[in-house]
Amino acid sequence: MNTPGLLSFLALALAAAPAFAQSMQVLSSGQEARRCSDAAQMASTIGGASRTDLEDCNRALVTVALRQRDRAATLVNRGILESALGDQDAAMASYDKALVVMPELPEPWVGRGNVLFLRGDAAGAITAYERSLAMGITRRHVVLLNRGMAWEARGELARAEQDYRDALLIAPEWALATSRLERVLAKRKAAATPEPVATPKP
Repeated sequence: MNTPGLLSFLALALAAAPAFAQSMQVLSSGQEARRCSDAAQMASTIGGASRTDLEDCNRALVTVALRQRDRAATLVNRGILESALGDQDAAMASYDKALVVMPELPEPWVGRGNVLFLRGDAAGAITAYERSLAMGITRRHVVLLNRGMAWEARGELARAEQDYRDALLIAPEWALATSRLERVLAKRKAAATPEPVATPKP
């Protein structure tokens, strides 16, 4: 990303959940924080994490004199790992703590949106994604796709279609956004097609 200290979004194509987490790069705050950052990047890519990865994040937060941005980054990265390990409550707490450290960061809002989506709160996820967009997050197409998935989960197919189209305006060759758009168009077509009327038997 163009913002110093942040990595780009990394994709994990999941069928039923937002596919993108926002990891943050730690620049110079010790090996544990850097390992935590690397593990979060990997978790964003493959969707998995280990308890050892999480322990690196915790040690960095407890034992290392982290700079403000690196502390916020480590909290975001810990949230990604906690989410990958299935602990959505802990992930939400880490994202919230990152916002206490640096309220101006848009990245924790993407994580919050993903957790809310996984909890079944698509409306809350949409609000979180919109917050990150309003705060000027870069690579907006990623957040647009996540928001589109939340709209789709709510059955608001026209809004989902628009978000997928907007994502493709930014990243025209993005295969995942293309497939999501095709799927929602098929849903809209099916919804608009009337059921055939059965012919009564004589």
